Amino acid sequence: MPPLSPTQLTLLTAALTREDRLLVPPPTLKGGARERVAAALLTRAMVDEVKVGPEDPAWHRRDGAGWVGLCLTVHGAAVAGPTQLPSAPTAKLAPTDSEVADTAAVPPRPWTKTGIVLGLLGREQGASLAEITAATGWLPHTARAALSRLRPAHPSLVRVRSGDGRGRYHLPTPAPKSTADREG
Repeated sequence: MPPLSPTQLTLLTAALTREDRLLVPPPTLKGGARERVAAALLTRAMVDEVKVGPEDPAWHRRDGAGWVGLCLTVHGAAVAGPTQLPSAPTAKLAPTDSEVADTAAVPPRPWTKTGIVLGLLGREQGASLAEITAATGWLPHTARAALSRLRPAHPSLVRVRSGDGRGRYHLPTPAPKSTADREG
C-alpha cells in the first residue's frame, strides 16, 4: 500500500487535536479528490464513518442517513500520533524524562480500546478474555498481549481462576481515602 499523502497525514494529525476526533474536510479538497482521500483512509481503517450533526464537519450526505463524517480510529491515531517525524528541523525527536512521566499519568481516553479494556477490568466482577475480545474486536492472543502491556502501569491487575478453570481479569480500584487520611 502506498504511503500516506501529505493531505491524508495532515487530516489525521488535525483530528488528534479535536475532542470529537472528526476529520475536517479542507475547503480546497472537492469532488473526486475528496472522495478518494476518504476512501483511502477508510480502506486502511484509519477512520470510520459516523453520523454527524449539522454543526459537525461532514464529508458527504448519505440517503436516509443524513450527514456522514469521518472519525479517527485507534489505528489512525497511532499513525498520526507521536510516531510521525516532526516536519520542523528544530523540533525535539525524543521527549524528556519529565514529559514521559507526565504522559504516563494521563489515563487513556474511554473511547479507545485501552480505555474500553480498563473500564471492563475496573468493574466489580472484572472481565473474562471472551468479554474483552467481544468489546474490542481483538483476537484472544491480542487481548492477552494488551493485558501484558497494561501490567507495568497497573501492577494491581490480577487474574483469578473460577471453578470451571476460566480466568477473569480484575483491576481493583483504590479505596477512597478517609477524611482523617487527607487531613493528616
